[in-house]
Amino acid sequence: MLDLNPKILEQIERQGLDNDTAFDSYIQDLKLRRLSSTYIKDNKELLNRLKTFLKGNPPIPALVKQFLAQYTEHSPHTYLRYFNIVQGFMGWRGTPLGFKPKAPALPGLLVLGTALSVLIGIVMLRICDTI
Repeated sequence: MLDLNPKILEQIERQGLDNDTAFDSYIQDLKLRRLSSTYIKDNKELLNRLKTFLKGNPPIPALVKQFLAQYTEHSPHTYLRYFNIVQGFMGWRGTPLGFKPKAPALPGLLVLGTALSVLIGIVMLRICDTI
């Protein structure tokens, strides 16, 4: 007899769930992990859109990728957030998407770093002028 990892057995069971049960169970798991209500609300809203998109079909990676493709024109940060929400559900289910989008640059930090460099340069010039 095979001795399978309990986590793998759970994922196999989850793959057999109907969409309503699977999505509801995942949201319940998020609540049990005591994640923020905002995070859970965002997950529930996007996953409800996914469930509507699937029209009763199982959430297989090919269909989920089609769903995510609708959001590629959104900002890179929004797309990555949506990807991570959907990937969390798909990983929980045991059927990961198999790719990871490129993370967007953090322009706010780059601008802050540049501004700080300019400010340090100005201070250094004034110090040198007084010497």
